[in-house]
Amino acid sequence: MKRLFTVLLGLALFMPFALKAEVRAEYYPDPEDPNSPYVKVYWSWGPLSSMIEDFESGDFSSYAWDLQGSYPWEISTNHPQEGTYCMCSSNYNVGSSTSSIEVTVNIPRDGLMSFYDYISSESSWDYGYFYIDGVQQYSATGTATWTEHRYEITEGEHTFKWAYTKDGSVNSGEDRYYVDNINFSFQDDKGYGLTDPEGRAFSHFRVYRTDCYNMGEYTLENTEVLSCELHDTLFLDVSFADLEPGVYKWGIGCVYAGNRQALDSTLQEPRESPITWSNCLDKDMYIGPTTCEAGAPIRGEYIYNDEDDTYGALVSWGAAKSRSNLVKYNVYRSIDGNDYTRIAQIDAVEGQDYYEYFDASPIGTYYYQVTALYDDDCESDPALSESDPDLNYVLINITNVVENSNGRMAIYPNPTHDVLILESPDAMEYSIINLTGRKVKEGLVKNASETTIDVSDLPAGMYFIKVGNETRKFVVK
Repeated sequence: MKRLFTVLLGLALFMPFALKAEVRAEYYPDPEDPNSPYVKVYWSWGPLSSMIEDFESGDFSSYAWDLQGSYPWEISTNHPQEGTYCMCSSNYNVGSSTSSIEVTVNIPRDGLMSFYDYISSESSWDYGYFYIDGVQQYSATGTATWTEHRYEITEGEHTFKWAYTKDGSVNSGEDRYYVDNINFSFQDDKGYGLTDPEGRAFSHFRVYRTDCYNMGEYTLENTEVLSCELHDTLFLDVSFADLEPGVYKWGIGCVYAGNRQALDSTLQEPRESPITWSNCLDKDMYIGPTTCEAGAPIRGEYIYNDEDDTYGALVSWGAAKSRSNLVKYNVYRSIDGNDYTRIAQIDAVEGQDYYEYFDASPIGTYYYQVTALYDDDCESDPALSESDPDLNYVLINITNVVENSNGRMAIYPNPTHDVLILESPDAMEYSIINLTGRKVKEGLVKNASETTIDVSDLPAGMYFIKVGNETRKFVVK
């Protein structure tokens, strides 16, 4: 195995002050580059990065959120503090109820945390609350526009919780509590945390690679310097593909301005430095990228098909990244999750990003898989599920509601370009979802009357509207 360690006279060395945040390494294959895979190494630290949750992913995937109880919090597009999305409580108009959400985060250093909130509620009766480690820090009631709140936070693991509680009667305003732009860890404006224990200002990072059998030991013969001076908190190791088989990890060290010392006269190498090491990656077991890959994660919906007045399963998925020799997509169905039968082949269309297949199946519970087929007779593994990336199928329950379709939800015109009219016998919330699974609109259906929804701001394409247990498909032109 090639070993490289370059020592320069007068090289900036490290004081005993290492990263407190975890260093992560992950495979980063590039389907367009035959020389990949690479390895992406990333970390957070001190003044260069914060731990921000702004919900701009359109879901709760950025942190390990715990959606609690019968009324879990939701992603909303209603007047976010900035951007497109925020989160909000879901128990509006439900007397004597609580909607809560929490997340546990490992804070890398002492500092501050903050968030913005917005409340519209019955004053002095319905409240929004914020807790740190189970201790109430703040409460809000009535109507208040976006306001920032800051709290001191110490290094280590902490649990943050937001809740909205309602009394037994009277609903006022929007009857919701909104939260946006949470910053779990940052430093104040006075530069707190920007220096090492001896007062030296941070200068840059150094990136190392070694094998996992060294247990993180910093030695001349086992460690390779990948970058001597880096100011970003991400490093792409493009030389990983050239390494011999083995098990590797990556280390990050901090260099501080003015910290220059001569080489150790005995070892002729920098004195031991405080490096924080990543997880290990096994090059023996990793199989590089292939052109025979599945499409983007699949999703499944139980919907009503207006065209032939039937209910069934709608399976949708995104196009595969490698499309040069892509021919078709295969759709499979199973009743037990083990034995699958191909039920459809969908032609791959150049430039098309999303696909779907409607299966008007009999009553029952069905498993669906989607694979990609290439012209060299290579069929990919099944695409992963959007809702659970550990699964390679979607599970859809098809019930006999066709006979009872009279008086149910109706939408028109379809297609539309400006407004969508929705009729439903029940008053409940609706949500509009695009083909990527992201909620783009939401609101309240008026009881036994028409509800007009402005969709003129939505890009042209296919969408789903959900009201209660019913889902309809519509097109914006």
